[in-house]
Amino acid sequence: MAVKRKTTKKPKNKSGGKSYFAISPEKKKTILAIFLLVLSVFLFLSVISYNRYDEALMGGFFKDIFSPSDKSDINNWLGIIGAHTAQFLIKHTLGYFSIAFAFILFLWGFSFFKELSFKLKIHLSNFSIFIALILAAFFGLLKVNYGLFRGSYELRGYVGEYIGEALSGLLGGIGGIILLLFAFVTVLIFAFDIKIEKIIGFFKSALAGAPGSEIKGNDEAEESNLDKIKKLRPDKKWSKNKKEETLATAEELMDEEAQSQTNIRIIRKDDGYSADDKNEVIREERKKVNLEKTGEVPAREFERDEEESFLSRGKKI
Repeated sequence: MAVKRKTTKKPKNKSGGKSYFAISPEKKKTILAIFLLVLSVFLFLSVISYNRYDEALMGGFFKDIFSPSDKSDINNWLGIIGAHTAQFLIKHTLGYFSIAFAFILFLWGFSFFKELSFKLKIHLSNFSIFIALILAAFFGLLKVNYGLFRGSYELRGYVGEYIGEALSGLLGGIGGIILLLFAFVTVLIFAFDIKIEKIIGFFKSALAGAPGSEIKGNDEAEESNLDKIKKLRPDKKWSKNKKEETLATAEELMDEEAQSQTNIRIIRKDDGYSADDKNEVIREERKKVNLEKTGEVPAREFERDEEESFLSRGKKI
């Protein structure tokens, strides 16, 4: 005999198989996006509220975290953590230009909510980093080579000062500034697709807007306009004379035709056609052809007039 096996029924999950503690990929992206946005806002606020006098009130990072009651005089908007963060970013990296890091974090966090191409995100991130490096290096070069902004380390940071020292040693002050300006313009051209032709045209138009150049430009324009008018004048005269001639010939032909129509001759049956009659017919045909050439009367009207003239002669005969 076959032995029956006992089957145990598994208890059904009342929640319909859903696990409330599992995190879906969409939720992970949303959490990561919110974290990046919050972190970017935190870095932005800590940098813009930096105060160098907070450094005198700060000790070690972990020591200050575990004894926050002694740090109530911190001027940073985000407390002791914000003061330490701002000191690291401003003093040890790129000065106030380290705000570019906050912009990059905000850009990548925002891209989770609105679709942005990966190429655009990389493009904007590289642009902000390069601009921050160039500006920090510029102020570092001014401090090292010319002694400007010595106490304002917030404008350069340690990184900017190091790059300024390197450029000053390699190229000198003027050479370093020229190189930084060249790098700045190159980054702008690649970032915003600026065309050099437009820049040259802008400077040309600006130079052309000077008082002396305006007078010269107006004189040249007037001379060119006078030359054009002189060239056009004979053509206009010729066209006017031609129109007058055509009108005169058309009027003369119409007058002659009217006179010929008023002169009625009576022809007897026995007389027949004479040479004068034939000559008159030829003249009338020539007049009609001339009228047709001038465009005063269309060709169909000539044919109709010719038929009527032959019919009228036949009746007279």
